[in-house]
Amino acid sequence: MKERWERQAAYLELDHPTLTRLVQPALVGQEVAAAALMAGGFSNTLYKVQLAGQAEPVVVRLYTRDAASCQKDIDLYRLLRGQVPIPELLFADPDGTLGGVPYAVTSYAPGTTLADVLARGTHEEIGGAAFAAGQVLARLGTFTFRSSGFFGPGLVIAQEMTTDRDMFRGFIGDCLFAHGAGERLGPDVTEQLWTFVTAHAGLLDVLAHETALVHSDFNGPNIMVEQRAGQWSVTAVLDWEFAFAGTQLFDIGNMLRNENRLPPVFAEQFVAGYVAEGGSLPPNWQRLAKLLDLLSLVDFLTRSTGGEPMVRDVSELIVATMERWAAT
Repeated sequence: MKERWERQAAYLELDHPTLTRLVQPALVGQEVAAAALMAGGFSNTLYKVQLAGQAEPVVVRLYTRDAASCQKDIDLYRLLRGQVPIPELLFADPDGTLGGVPYAVTSYAPGTTLADVLARGTHEEIGGAAFAAGQVLARLGTFTFRSSGFFGPGLVIAQEMTTDRDMFRGFIGDCLFAHGAGERLGPDVTEQLWTFVTAHAGLLDVLAHETALVHSDFNGPNIMVEQRAGQWSVTAVLDWEFAFAGTQLFDIGNMLRNENRLPPVFAEQFVAGYVAEGGSLPPNWQRLAKLLDLLSLVDFLTRSTGGEPMVRDVSELIVATMERWAAT
C-alpha cells in the first residue's frame, strides 16, 4: 500500500568517497565499489554498499527523521542479538560526529521481503512465510519492561503510555479535531469515526498493563524471509525506530491491516505461528487489534506528507474497519 505514498524527507545523496569514509570505522581499509539507494522508509536514507574487498554488501543507514533512533537501534541490538533475527550492527555514530547526522553500518539481510512473497508467492509460500513471521513476533513478546511507554537511552521508559480508553479517545480526538485528520477524512466520516471510537474505546482497558516489546511497524516490507529445503524462516526484522513497550496487539493489528486484500491463509498462518511460539491472544483480540490500528491510521492523516494516495488509502481502511466490525 505505502509504495504510492510520498516521502516525508528527501534522500541524502552521498558520493562514494563519503560513503567510504562512513564505513571505515566498521571495515578499515575498505573502499566503496558500488552503492545504491534502497527503497522503503519515508524519511531516513539507506544505502546498499558493495565494498571492493568484501563479498557481502553492507547497509549505511542515516537517521534523518529522529536522531535519537540511532541510539535506540544500538540498545535494541544489544538486547535482541542472538535471540531475534536482526541485521548485525557493525558500527554506529549516534552523535553524528562523523557523518553530520547519526548513522549506522549494518550487515545486509539476506532473503526477500514478506511483502514480495505476498505479492508474488503461491498459497503455500504465503502461508509458510506468514507462519514464520508470527513465530518471530511471539519471541518479541518475551521481552518486557517495567511499564508501558516510549524508550529513552538504554531502553528505559522515558514517557509512560497506558493503553486504555482515555489514551485512545484522547489521541484520536487530538488527531481529528486539533491536527487536521478530520479535515482530510471529511465531516461525515469524521463524525462516524468519533461515534465509533466513543462507543468502543472501553474495550481497550484490558490491555492497560501490558509491557511487551512492540516493533510498531511490523509488516511485510520490514520482514526479510527465505525458504530453505521447503522451510520458511525470518532472516531479519528491520526498522525499529518506532519501537516501544506495550501490547503486541499493536503489531498484530499492523500486520493484519490489509488482510481482506490477501488470501485467508495469510492471517490464519500468521496467527497460528504466533500461538505455536507461545504468543497469547486475549478474548476479542481481533477487535482489539483493529481498534489499536486506528491509532496509526488516524496519525497518518495528521502528516503533511503522503499525498492524495495516502489520504485515499487510509480513509478507505478506516471506513472498512468500521463496516467490518461486526464480522470480527
